[in-house]
Amino acid sequence: MKIQTTVLLVRHAEYGTTIESSDPPLSAQGREQAQKLGQWLKANYMIDAIYSSTLARARETAEIVNESLSLLIAFKDELQEFSVWPLLPTFPQLFDPEDLFGKHHQEKLPVEYWSFAEQVFGTFKEIIQTHRGKIILIIAHGHVVGTIVRCLTGGHRMAIHSEPTGVTQIQHWDDGVWEIDFLNRREHLP
Repeated sequence: MKIQTTVLLVRHAEYGTTIESSDPPLSAQGREQAQKLGQWLKANYMIDAIYSSTLARARETAEIVNESLSLLIAFKDELQEFSVWPLLPTFPQLFDPEDLFGKHHQEKLPVEYWSFAEQVFGTFKEIIQTHRGKIILIIAHGHVVGTIVRCLTGGHRMAIHSEPTGVTQIQHWDDGVWEIDFLNRREHLP
């Protein structure tokens, strides 16, 4: 019998923009988003494990969500944000609709991107191995979510946008099959 693992990837809630900081806390609206997300997750999933980036906006989102779930949160530096946007000028034909998967151009992507992708996807696979057959919640950042999806699809030159508290559901079976069920779901918000 195949063992199925479910991963819910969530971008952190909205953060405050009035504070000059590279690691800002959540805004009042973000705290409300996180609370509603926690309630929605509790009503729709039996989550077994929670992981979060160590940056304030993800950490705070995870802590508020966990008020509804009451689990131990594992914080991982490897899930921290890395902005690919400063690298965009070096991405050759990044959004060429004729060659989104860019098999013959991928070796030209910046080494910083590949290092980040290797770190994030390696951590993602490690979390799945640790919790085989379980439902896992990972709260991180938009570029972390996007990079994991790009690693699964091979579309490393594809832009993937995540809204605050957007949920992406991924299934993994122990025979190596992956399935992306949905991206950026936000039905928990009015």
